[in-house]
Amino acid sequence: MRLSVFLIACVSTAALLLMTGVSRGESAEPIGLFTTTIGHVQVTHVETQAPVRVKVRDDVLFQDRVETERRSRAKILFIDDSTLTIGEQSRIEITEHVFDSKKARPPSTILKLLDGTVKAVVGKVYGQEGAKFEIHTPTAVAAARGTNFIVNIAKDLPGKPTTILVLEGTVQVQDVKAVGVVTVSHGQFTLVQPGVRPTPSAPAPKEMVARLTAETRVEQTQESAKQEANEPAAGAKEESKDAKKGPAEAVPEDTATEAATPSIGEAVASPVTPSELPGLPPIPQQPAPLTPVGVKVEF
Repeated sequence: MRLSVFLIACVSTAALLLMTGVSRGESAEPIGLFTTTIGHVQVTHVETQAPVRVKVRDDVLFQDRVETERRSRAKILFIDDSTLTIGEQSRIEITEHVFDSKKARPPSTILKLLDGTVKAVVGKVYGQEGAKFEIHTPTAVAAARGTNFIVNIAKDLPGKPTTILVLEGTVQVQDVKAVGVVTVSHGQFTLVQPGVRPTPSAPAPKEMVARLTAETRVEQTQESAKQEANEPAAGAKEESKDAKKGPAEAVPEDTATEAATPSIGEAVASPVTPSELPGLPPIPQQPAPLTPVGVKVEF
């Protein structure tokens, strides 16, 4: 009897979800797609647990983990019209995504930033009552509604503090232990150290705005996106070349990304800063001046 009731309840719940058009982020159901990739970007699906190289128009699934390497970036468009730009050397996981296309229930998204920098432009649907769009880091929780903000983890500083910069709208920020909460508005930022309440919101320095904006800027034409979608991954090209060269001429694994020529649609979008340029060869010294030599010719 109990088993029959349980089965009826499960079937009823499934039918209700289908009728209301709810996307709960089932692992096999796309919740978005990659609109831009620059450099080397890889994604790990929960079903396969094996990282694969990302291409433009690849699907984004619930519980995906996306990672970018140095001088690499990616941009995701979710089905709720929110976008997420992932900066270089970043890792992020999609831990929750609930979206009802018929708006019968408020949407809910939780992203976990493990390293690096991301920029979120939150869709208009998150302006309704009860909606939730959050980015969690090891030290902070940033909750927004219909806004545009950047979250950065300073991995080189003790405790890896989190910086939240708001470019538009407002964001509620608290530390992971919920010691304190601050409201950060347009043009302001807050810093969250481990186990400490967020710093009071304050106007963001121009240098900070310029740096974080540059770190999350991606540009790509529609034509390059179309070409990249039809091109094999750059890594596959390099592996093919290395196989032909033989072991002696293969590009070393730790320099393959730097040495490889970017494939179509993978040129760095934003200006490269001096710190990102590879080391330049030393300027050769001027040759020593020549000493005139007299030559006597006899006939």
